[in-house]
Amino acid sequence: GIEMASVDNELEEVMAHLGEFGKFQAWQFSLHIIGALTAGLHMMTLMTVAAVPEAQCEITPGEYSLYGNGSGEGFEVLDKCHFVDPSNETRACSLWSYDRTYFQSSRAIEWNFVCSQRWMGALAQSAYMFGVFVGAVSLGSMADKYGRKIIFYVSSVAQLVLGVSVALIPEYYSFLVVRFLYGIFGSAGAYITGFVLTMELVGASKRTVCGLMFQLAFAKALRMNGSPVQLDVQKYAAKGKVKEISGEGDVDGSHSALDLLKTPNLRAKTLNVCLNWFANSIVYYGLSLNTGNLVGNPFLMIAVGIVLFGKACIAGSFAIIYNYTAELFPTVLRNTALGIGSMCARLSGALTPMIMLLDSFNPKVPATVFGFIALLAGFLALYLPETVNQPMPESLEDGENFGKGDTCFSSCINRRRVKDKRAYEVALQKVDDLEHDKDYQKC
Repeated sequence: GIEMASVDNELEEVMAHLGEFGKFQAWQFSLHIIGALTAGLHMMTLMTVAAVPEAQCEITPGEYSLYGNGSGEGFEVLDKCHFVDPSNETRACSLWSYDRTYFQSSRAIEWNFVCSQRWMGALAQSAYMFGVFVGAVSLGSMADKYGRKIIFYVSSVAQLVLGVSVALIPEYYSFLVVRFLYGIFGSAGAYITGFVLTMELVGASKRTVCGLMFQLAFAKALRMNGSPVQLDVQKYAAKGKVKEISGEGDVDGSHSALDLLKTPNLRAKTLNVCLNWFANSIVYYGLSLNTGNLVGNPFLMIAVGIVLFGKACIAGSFAIIYNYTAELFPTVLRNTALGIGSMCARLSGALTPMIMLLDSFNPKVPATVFGFIALLAGFLALYLPETVNQPMPESLEDGENFGKGDTCFSSCINRRRVKDKRAYEVALQKVDDLEHDKDYQKC
């Protein structure tokens, strides 16, 4: 049998012994992906479903009668939001015609997300992000307490129902409610919990690849229900059920999100990671939502060099932070930590559409805000520890001690020292070989 003297380190050996990515793990991995795929579609669906084409003010017959003599004489359209009546009074438009070259219909056309009602589009996106915010806090903690699978299954069914409902809602405020609920169960419930299940199920050498593949699947797909029962080794060990695997061990499984802030090292890592989640999200969605402001065909302009490069960089960072967070925090609070990080990301995601509205004052303001936050978070990320090829921490004590004193600077210095040490050892070996050859020749 496999002896487990230390839950912290021996679990990696258990995973290696059982297989890091066999047929069972591959099957479970595919089920997790399929159950979480639709979250990616709904995250940015408003870019097309609620796209706002070029609008032009239309004066209604009622306005002709109310402000004029029933004809169009004396009326002049100033811009898409205002017109001047025959008495030279500037009035707000209440009807618009839209350029339907690229969009024949959309929620924005149906509900007029323009001019004084521009906030409606921003609020629709923010409602989804606030839903993910709420779900990340509530469902993340529930997954750590009651189990990943039950939260994953319930969320998968809920997002299926809500995903169909959101397409059929004819009224704006009901649309907001369904979007909010989908955010709770779609991204927070199915996506994050499915991601944590995947990271805990596969071996250490496969986590990065599986984590990135999980996020590559952030697109539309059919949902299918997973029926096989999982053996989550990491979860069993951390919740005091090591004896069910090896016949020994007793670990307290009662923890809350506040435990992440009780010890200095874990607190510093938590706050640092939260800021990086916030920055990743605000820049990612800021670039995505700003794409519609580019001139030309919106389906082609996304390929513009600078936008594509920026989105590629921030998308890579966003992909890594999921893996990194899962590897950095202990199993007893891993789902909670990932949920809190996602909560910070969705808070900034909810604020992003509002920040975009600041371009009414100065077009440079949104980009300046996004850039400053990204630079600050990037600098502080240098003080986070390296997790590659390290065993995942299990208990709170493991989480506090993990990476203590390790930063980007110390990692680089240590790599240099290791390289110099290896070069020194190679040189010593060559000297020994030469001396051995001389002794052999004398003989």
